[in-house]
Amino acid sequence: MLYSGVPEGALFLISSGPDAGKSILGKQFLFNVLTRGKGAVLVTLDEHSAAFRRSFRYFNWDVSMFERDGKFAIIDAFTTGIGSVSQREEYVVKYIDHIHELIDVLRQAIKDTVARRLTVGSVSTLYPQ
Repeated sequence: MLYSGVPEGALFLISSGPDAGKSILGKQFLFNVLTRGKGAVLVTLDEHSAAFRRSFRYFNWDVSMFERDGKFAIIDAFTTGIGSVSQREEYVVKYIDHIHELIDVLRQAIKDTVARRLTVGSVSTLYPQ
């Protein structure tokens, strides 16, 4: 389907029901970007950043070395900075309703990692219920 990869600057929305593999596709996409020496950012809106890191390991995709090297960043827009684990995160959005805060944190993470690829986990959490 994407034989030559995702064109730079392209925007894709992957939409489906639960457990269809959207998150796995996003993680595989990011891991492939990272293994090619490029920077990447993941925004998590519906799951704790620590859980995202663990889920990468289910597939033997070790992203910790990319984080240490400054090539990969996870933006925690889920916990709102509450809890001891989120206190150790470098990129935290405390008020997800404040779009400017999300944009500022996102810009900083992209700048720090020189990211050219970004995945946002579950944009449906941004929709009013």
